[in-house]
Amino acid sequence: MKTMFKKLKGVSIAQWIAIFIFVSMGISMVFITIQIFLAPIEQTPGEPKVTLRSDYIFLLFECVLGVIILLLPTILSHRFKFEIPGLVYILFLVFFIRIYLLRNCPKILFHSSALG
Repeated sequence: MKTMFKKLKGVSIAQWIAIFIFVSMGISMVFITIQIFLAPIEQTPGEPKVTLRSDYIFLLFECVLGVIILLLPTILSHRFKFEIPGLVYILFLVFFIRIYLLRNCPKILFHSSALG
């Protein structure tokens, strides 16, 4: 147990932010996958607008691309043997939070139209 806390103490703020983003994206991907099987395929005429299966598939595609984009700086820095400064990585993460979390999470959580 003490070794686990020692490992957690060595984690930087940028890594905590990245972990938060990955966990939130993982939860989103699980929820979206469930909704893909529960959502209707097409709109019913005369009924209120609902989120369609195609919208959830698009959101899942965005999540997968988001994970790839988040892993890209780490992969490139290991591949080409350079270090990304902490502040630059934090700015990258904040930019990603702005684009992904603030744009897609309300759509996922409140079942509003995923594309509108």
